[in-house]
Amino acid sequence: MKTAKGFKGRYFSLAAILALNAGVSLLSANDSLLAQESDEATQGAYAAKVQRYAQSELGEGEERAWVESYTAQDFARSYAQNVYEFLQQKTLLMAKPNYGNPFVQSLDMRGYGENGHQNIAIIVDGVRREGIDISPISLSFLPLDAIEKIEIIRGLGSVRYGDGAHAGILNITTKRQSGGLVHLSSASHATHDGRFYGRYVQDTLNIGSYAQGLNTEGDRGIGEGDKKDAKKNRNAGGSLFFTPSEKLLLRASGDYGQYDAKYANPLTQKQFLENPAQTGVGYNHYARHEKRALGGATYHLSDEWQVSLDGSGYSATGEWRGSSPSVSKYRGESLDLGTSYDFEGHRLEVGSTFKENLRQDDAPWSHDSISKDSDAYWATLSKEAGAHFLKIGARHERIAYRRDGGTYIDQKHHSLEGYEATYEYALLPETKLFVAYQHAFLAPDVDRFFKFGGGFNEFIDPSKSDTYQLGARTIQGRHALSGTFFYTRLRHEIYYNPATWTNTNLDQSEKRGMEISYKTRWLPDLSTSIEYAFVQAKILEETQGALSFAGKELPGASKHTLHLGIEYQPLSSLTLLANYKYGSKAYAYEDFANTQTKTPSYKNLSLGASYHFKDWELYAYINNLLDDKNAILVRENAYYPYDFERTFGAGVKYFF
Repeated sequence: MKTAKGFKGRYFSLAAILALNAGVSLLSANDSLLAQESDEATQGAYAAKVQRYAQSELGEGEERAWVESYTAQDFARSYAQNVYEFLQQKTLLMAKPNYGNPFVQSLDMRGYGENGHQNIAIIVDGVRREGIDISPISLSFLPLDAIEKIEIIRGLGSVRYGDGAHAGILNITTKRQSGGLVHLSSASHATHDGRFYGRYVQDTLNIGSYAQGLNTEGDRGIGEGDKKDAKKNRNAGGSLFFTPSEKLLLRASGDYGQYDAKYANPLTQKQFLENPAQTGVGYNHYARHEKRALGGATYHLSDEWQVSLDGSGYSATGEWRGSSPSVSKYRGESLDLGTSYDFEGHRLEVGSTFKENLRQDDAPWSHDSISKDSDAYWATLSKEAGAHFLKIGARHERIAYRRDGGTYIDQKHHSLEGYEATYEYALLPETKLFVAYQHAFLAPDVDRFFKFGGGFNEFIDPSKSDTYQLGARTIQGRHALSGTFFYTRLRHEIYYNPATWTNTNLDQSEKRGMEISYKTRWLPDLSTSIEYAFVQAKILEETQGALSFAGKELPGASKHTLHLGIEYQPLSSLTLLANYKYGSKAYAYEDFANTQTKTPSYKNLSLGASYHFKDWELYAYINNLLDDKNAILVRENAYYPYDFERTFGAGVKYFF
């Protein structure tokens, strides 16, 4: 069976395409170039383009009605200590520690339950971050202090980013402005965190770095005397942008991260209700370190035409420690090429992406080498005319798997397509309506080819979806209101069947629901926000033996999610805030028959206060003020507690 070509073969096979396009460009939502504005009069049109963020795929720097944005100012006012905390406290996304590991959390949007993280494409500075197996991507290696903007784009993204954008994308842009800070904080359970961010910008050079070190003694016992589930996280990174001429931008970045986490095993319902902090039966101990690097260039052939090339790679090692030790080594490489051309009010973008990902296992039950490679080609065409904006696009992606066990080789490949069409109409300057359609896909991760406890599962089908959306956003003075209705129909949604210990597909399933947001500033020093999401995630058709799941709810997906926020500034230097997050009960991850106890509702009320004085900021916060008990429920009597008690924290920042 034919497999995906190597990088060299693929590169030269593109010669004809590159000749036709006369170059290539990597364009992405908020592709991070330079945020420093240039002087058009002295540097010309080319330099002006190179000296600011690349034009967003959502328009010439203008946000579309389907984009939900948060900025560095929002992060600073939240007192969240990391990306996951911010998303959980301030947005409608649900962030849950992956079976107890807080450094790797599962994100869910629009009702995908346990597999929510596999249905959201995560983008950092224009580059897709993804793994080869079932584990979520870690955002713990990117300090919140180094981020300028986070965008949540629901129900779109399959054309540009391909595999795994059923629910949409999470787009993260790091800071590019000159300046920096030193940030020190402490919290309950002897949690100590130190962060640094700094950036230098002058003329044609933009260079910066960040670093973080975190230690905590943990909040649950692990059954070894007084020891708890201690954890630590170390990360650092940097990026450089250089413009040797008015038309050319060169960029490079690299980062490194490592964490070591012990996390206790689940509790019974009785144990959880009595004391969520108590010791379970044993604990897990996992350590991971990874390195990433990127290099690329963008060249403006003319004021309308630009080309770009970016290459990136990563390597990582994950080690399970304890009574059943195992090690997995990872390696990945990607190459992005494309071109964009503006003509007569239109924008044409064409691109290609090539990826190779490998995992090598070293465990008593497996020494397999397994790869997931892909070749993708995509194109979009957009036009803005007065109050109208229209964009269409298509993607073709070929994904190839290879499993090499030494004495056997298994291979499989899929050819998949993604499509998008969006239309926006500005009814008034500050009132926009939109309709959108997306056809998306998710190819299985390599863990899906193995049974729980070992043995080859078999290759399973990719999932495919069609999503329809209707929404609006309006800003009237101090009031901002937005809402979206959506419907998603899926074929072959991927899931794990606990009855047979195998991975398989749901024949037919659906998600339908809505999101509403109302934000207002009642007074110059008082603002509030109310956000609500409803989603009904149902299985339409699926039979396992004599058991039918038709009409059942998808496990792990909350129907109702609510966020309430209030901010009050009694003095120009003093800010007070409160946030409340609610997620309704859901069936346990493995309860496809909908017959067992539901997971507890998620409830979390947090308070915070900060005081600014010159270049300093002091802050303090209380998380889970009402001491609510929250947990992930996998099956009956298998509770993984998180955010289960009241905690306190305080910190100091120095800006330079």
